[in-house]
Amino acid sequence: MTCAFCGSIKIWFLKLWGRAYLWQKRKCGFLTLSETPITVHGVVSDVFFPGDDSDHTFSIIPIGDDVHYTYYKGIKTREPSSHLGSLHCEVSPQDYYGNFTGREVLDSLKVNDEVIVTGTWSYDGAHKGKNQFMQIVNCILRHKAVSDGWTEVHPCTGITRA
Repeated sequence: MTCAFCGSIKIWFLKLWGRAYLWQKRKCGFLTLSETPITVHGVVSDVFFPGDDSDHTFSIIPIGDDVHYTYYKGIKTREPSSHLGSLHCEVSPQDYYGNFTGREVLDSLKVNDEVIVTGTWSYDGAHKGKNQFMQIVNCILRHKAVSDGWTEVHPCTGITRA
């Protein structure tokens, strides 16, 4: 049996941690690269459901002119567990159950599916190690943005089959 007070403390701590983590991301390397939504045509290279934070995540290898979305400052990027030149895509739970279009496509997504993804083009550059707490400490100690991340579509607002 759990007490209501302990549950309240846990929720308060998780909210505080979430705010600290988002502050760290904005301060240390999460950059929006385009003010308008982008649409990228590509082939699915990896599917990670669910992610560490309950996000629906997958990577695509862009086709044709959309390849430039995988570069940041002239360097081709990738999410570490994915292929070089892939574009990481994330759908958070609040987006999935909110305004996201293409839920049925996302739920049945497989490697080698050809898709069109819509969302915000960004660079997630604060990934020195997997431990989120150490990422925050690392950013505070260095007092500068971290550039060991990758380009991504985050938030991803829609997906269709090509």
